[in-house]
Amino acid sequence: MADRQQLACDVFTVDLNQITVGEVHEECYETMGRCTCRVVCVGRLRKLWVLIMAKILLIYSTTDGQTEKICYRLQKVIEQQGHQVTLCSITDCSRIGLQSFDKIVIGASIRYGKHSPLVTDFVNRNKKLLDSKPNAFFSVNVVARKPDKNRPEGNPYLQKFLKRISWQPRELAVFAGRIDYPSYGVIDRMMIRLIMWMTKGPTDPKSVTEFTDWQKVEEFGRLIGKM
Repeated sequence: MADRQQLACDVFTVDLNQITVGEVHEECYETMGRCTCRVVCVGRLRKLWVLIMAKILLIYSTTDGQTEKICYRLQKVIEQQGHQVTLCSITDCSRIGLQSFDKIVIGASIRYGKHSPLVTDFVNRNKKLLDSKPNAFFSVNVVARKPDKNRPEGNPYLQKFLKRISWQPRELAVFAGRIDYPSYGVIDRMMIRLIMWMTKGPTDPKSVTEFTDWQKVEEFGRLIGKM
């Protein structure tokens, strides 16, 4: 991301500490195509549109696809703020250069009360890098459908995960997931029905129930863009 300091080219000089992102500046004119710095000049209307774009990496660990779906919604919201977003599965992110991103966000689902060991391993291996950048973590679990467990401080699975790692994410969120009985294998269907029966959730083996609060997801996306 462009540093919030003075940027200059042969057309215009602007002190980014004195303006806000997306501000229309009234001192530049006829600059289309001639600006070579990361301040983007548009139009011939004596205006400069200042855009500070961040490269943001969304890493996801998904069990049945809901966490990935949430990441796609986050990507849409963040890109609407003018940032560049890359999505990457936890199984593939070792192939990309993490250092090249300005912000890193990790999202992980749970199955039978636990996040994937791949998430813990990734966090432990990259803690120093994560700490050096704006970062966030969110957990996706069905227990978050309950009002007393839909916030980070009240969600037992997220709190259990945080106690097992040394990384302390700067921003946290928890989202309710989805129950999709038809997509489960026989054993998973039986086990999840039992858990839902015990916790007063849906038990119809033919049902698909999505608990995700998409407004809450979008609010988190806007927070990521600003952090």
